Amino acid sequence: MHAFLIVGNNTEKELTDRIALWKISLWDTVRISKEGTIGIDAIRDFQRELTMAPRNSPAKAGIIEDMERLTPEAQNALLKTLEEPPPHTYILGTTRLPEALLSTVRSRMSVVKLADSKEQFDATLLTALLRQSPGKRLATLEPYTATRDDAKKFVVSLLGTARQELLQHPTRELPQLIRHLLEALSQLSVNVNQKLVVDNCFLSI
Repeated sequence: MHAFLIVGNNTEKELTDRIALWKISLWDTVRISKEGTIGIDAIRDFQRELTMAPRNSPAKAGIIEDMERLTPEAQNALLKTLEEPPPHTYILGTTRLPEALLSTVRSRMSVVKLADSKEQFDATLLTALLRQSPGKRLATLEPYTATRDDAKKFVVSLLGTARQELLQHPTRELPQLIRHLLEALSQLSVNVNQKLVVDNCFLSI
């Protein structure tokens, strides 16, 4: 298989090591790394560049960072390329939230799970947030939203914890919270106030 999905928080070293192993130069690397949602036009440009022959490497590498930013239409447009990549092409995607991708996309990629040093937030924090008053929730959330990147990492980690809790100790609040967290993650991919996004997520439940 020539399509890989790298799952974890620190994926850059894995990308660099694989490209070096395949002896692919910068000139033969096609990368989607801009912030915000990735739409179908960006995927079509990506596919068009991959069809061009390598300049000075034995193969080309196509990299899509944070694949959870792909719209459903963009994910569907990518399916054919994942299933049958152009000759001499590797496709690498990264994500911290594989559950946000279509199952048809995940099934066409070889999943590489990284051992991250940062563990998921304790379920105790999740339980506390669900039980606190609105004012107390905002105070609890404050340390996790200093920057947009901090807020994204917090939401992604909390999503993992909420999903595990839903599987083991299902409650009526958890499915609603997961929906709000997914919406917040999408909003944090564009230029918005991260504190307002996360605060609104927890004031909505």
